[in-house]
Amino acid sequence: MQQLAQEFAKTAAERDQLRCAEGERNGGSRPIHEIEQLRQSGLLNLVIPTIYRGLGETSWVKIFGLIREFAKADGSIGQLFGNHTTIVSSLSTSNPTQVEQLYLDTVQHNWFWANAANALDPRLVATPTKHGWQFDGIKRFATGASLSDRMIVSALSADSKQPVT
Repeated sequence: MQQLAQEFAKTAAERDQLRCAEGERNGGSRPIHEIEQLRQSGLLNLVIPTIYRGLGETSWVKIFGLIREFAKADGSIGQLFGNHTTIVSSLSTSNPTQVEQLYLDTVQHNWFWANAANALDPRLVATPTKHGWQFDGIKRFATGASLSDRMIVSALSADSKQPVT
């Protein structure tokens, strides 16, 4: 893991400078290569139980230690990996059928998860459709969204005005 963190550190300053100078409109400063390195390392499956072919890490002391190691090398990667890890861990609160399918699919496809789940931001509205949900509005931020394979999104229900995730 230390070797991976050292690799992240090599491009961190350059990506930060590009992001400040140009914004993200050309995508050049996004850590696409670094997320791919996380994929190749198998760490995207860190907290998924071994029964679903994940790595099965349950010690948050170890998990946070790894996040901290990445953050020391590159704050953006630490944030993205920490966010991904907590999202994947939170999937365990879904119904058992969903948990199994989400974990198996995440391992099989090596998915990177992100979110747009600021519950305090009521400007995104979700309307149920026959195919799922239609989202209208904006979110102030969406951590890792442009790099993600899957996302957790929160919004207000168009019908009930209650939060949905």
